[in-house]
Amino acid sequence: MDFWHSIVETAHMGSALPWVIITFVFVAFVLYLFDAAGRKRIRASIILLVIAFIGLMSAGFILSTNDHNEKIFAFRMVRDSSLMLIGTAIVTLIGVIIFDSLLGMLRLRLPAILQDLLLAAAFIVTNALILIHFEHGLTGLITTSAIGTAILGLALQSTFENVMGGMALQMDRTISVGDWIKLDQLEGVVKEIRWRQTSIETRDWNTVIIPNSQLMKGIVTVIGRRQGLPRQTRR
Repeated sequence: MDFWHSIVETAHMGSALPWVIITFVFVAFVLYLFDAAGRKRIRASIILLVIAFIGLMSAGFILSTNDHNEKIFAFRMVRDSSLMLIGTAIVTLIGVIIFDSLLGMLRLRLPAILQDLLLAAAFIVTNALILIHFEHGLTGLITTSAIGTAILGLALQSTFENVMGGMALQMDRTISVGDWIKLDQLEGVVKEIRWRQTSIETRDWNTVIIPNSQLMKGIVTVIGRRQGLPRQTRR
């Protein structure tokens, strides 16, 4: 088996592999030219694709040396990781198309935390489907996921508190971007609400990063918000 056919066999895409790469590069190039806001994520997706293709070449090299090497653990690890990186790169690029380009043209802007959560869900589903497609099976995947979730729950408890706090702030609109708030001795305008923290700009032009769990537990005063009237600004 020659080297290129080994790569194609490894990716399980047949003749579609080069077209997937060409289409991805073309779309990424067009978006990079016309979508300045999404360039950071576009670069990240391209880097992921390059790393994935290097991984496929490595797995293809292993396969080209022996047609029965699909049973080797190292080959399976490199192959699965590479395909998961391709899936992640494609989902990232689709996210730029939807959230930055399409919604931008419609003058719609989803909260940043909601974008992050939707992308994270898409990453999980895509990678789960890739693993199920190969030899791992649904039962093994569920068992592995349950164990991994338990470990992550213990190791990242504080992070999950911040994530849940950020979701609550976004869903019930307790505070919004542009609100002037006061927390203890800190007072400033909300500049950004992310999945883990909220950025507050003070009167001295300093930016203070506050964990969302702290906002949920503390007493926050929203200054100048009146129902049905324009928001008052504080200078």
